[in-house]
Amino acid sequence: MASAGEVYQYIDKEGIIHFTNVPTSPRYKQIRGPRTFSRLTPTRLSPALHRTITQASLMYRMNPALVLAVIQAESAYDPYAVSPKGAMGLMQLMPETAWSLNVANPYDPKQNIAGGVRHLRYLLDRFGGDVELALAAYNAGETRVSRESRIPRISETQQYVRKVLRVYQGFSRDGGRNDRLYAAEAQSIVTRRFVNYLSPN
Repeated sequence: MASAGEVYQYIDKEGIIHFTNVPTSPRYKQIRGPRTFSRLTPTRLSPALHRTITQASLMYRMNPALVLAVIQAESAYDPYAVSPKGAMGLMQLMPETAWSLNVANPYDPKQNIAGGVRHLRYLLDRFGGDVELALAAYNAGETRVSRESRIPRISETQQYVRKVLRVYQGFSRDGGRNDRLYAAEAQSIVTRRFVNYLSPN
C-alpha cells in the first residue's frame, strides 16, 4: 500500500504521462517518496534555484522577478508541494499541463520551472502581454479567462493575482533581505510593459 505523499508515474506507448499516488500496475515508477512534515517554514530560495529561474526566464523572454513571485505564491519554494486539486511542484503544474509541456518529473525543480515559465510565456503572448489576465489564466485556466476577457469573479483567482503582483512589485523594488543578488539580476531585464504595469493607478 502506498504511503501518503508518494507519487508514481508511467509513460504509455503514445507518450502520455500518467500520475497516481496508488499504483495499480508495475508499470508505475516512484518519482517522489513520502512527504515529511518536519519542515514548517518554506524552502529557502537557494543560489541554484536562483540560477534555474534566471536561465529559464531569459530563455522564454520573461522577467525573473515575475517568475519568482509566481513560485512564491504557488508553492513557497517547496518543490514537493501538491495542491488539493493535484497541481505539483514549484510552479504547481496540473498533470495534463505537465504532460503537454513534456515535463516528465514535475517534482524536479529544473523541469518544473522550465515547464511553468514556458506556460506563463504562452499565456502572456495569448493575452497580449496583459500580466493580470495571464496570471488569472495560470490560476483559473485559459478557457475561463478567454471567455470572459477579464479576471474571473472567482475569489481565489482574484486574491492570487493580487498576491503575485504584490510579491512581484516587492522583488522588483529591492528583492528583500535574502534576495538582493536576485533582484540585481532581474532588474536588468525589467521591460517597459512591466514597469508601466506596476505604476500607481
